[in-house]
Amino acid sequence: KDLSAAREGFVLSTDLHLTFLCVPLTEELPPDWLVFWKRLPELSDAEQAVVKSVGLSLAHVGSRARGVLPQVGEKAAALEEPDRVAKRFWASLILSDLIAEVDLATVCARYGAPRAAVQGLQERSARFASMVAAFCERMGWVELEVLVSQYQSRVLHGVRADVLVLTTIPFVKAATARRLHQAGLKTVEAVAAVSDLDVLVRILSANRRQPPDKGLILHQATRILQGARRCLARRAQELLEEAQRAKAVLGAEETLAEWE
Repeated sequence: KDLSAAREGFVLSTDLHLTFLCVPLTEELPPDWLVFWKRLPELSDAEQAVVKSVGLSLAHVGSRARGVLPQVGEKAAALEEPDRVAKRFWASLILSDLIAEVDLATVCARYGAPRAAVQGLQERSARFASMVAAFCERMGWVELEVLVSQYQSRVLHGVRADVLVLTTIPFVKAATARRLHQAGLKTVEAVAAVSDLDVLVRILSANRRQPPDKGLILHQATRILQGARRCLARRAQELLEEAQRAKAVLGAEETLAEWE
């Protein structure tokens, strides 16, 4: 139901809607309801649009924050769905910060969540995203499938969409990808084209809290450069094979035309 509704009114101007869709339906990470309530007025206009789209009840969050929610009876049962939506939205706020490259320690402090709990949420969301992507593929929802598939990688690495491509290079994690991106090496091709290894060494050595081990940095730079070039070589091989298959098909069609 959430996916069908999203296709009718997907909010593309923020990652929050996509993140909400990729939070497991039964997510049980307990919200800090008071922090949650105080966080809502800080949301941007686009994020407020997501609040309306997913059906988050502000009144429900306010009640929870004040601690006046009924615990038993029919009224409590009627609040199960608002509670479920609220827990998913709370989790989506946390994950949205992570894929916007907010430091993990900052996220944990902002939401009062233990580090292990946040990392567990990342893993659960990534697994659920793979199931959502598979469902979108079966339904033929190509655009949504692409977005969800990309999100799966982003939430695992904790990076923005424009940095994600660099994490496809072997040995490049989120922090290193950000360093490369900030230094102007924004694509695999740009990294592979580096002719002077010292360029990568300087990028990897910059702005560290402690003096880096020059030997380790040189080793890391070498592996990254080699990894980027292997990525390009593999991509070139795949394109060549695809071109050869296309040529074979065209050749077969030409032969059939001659027979006719």
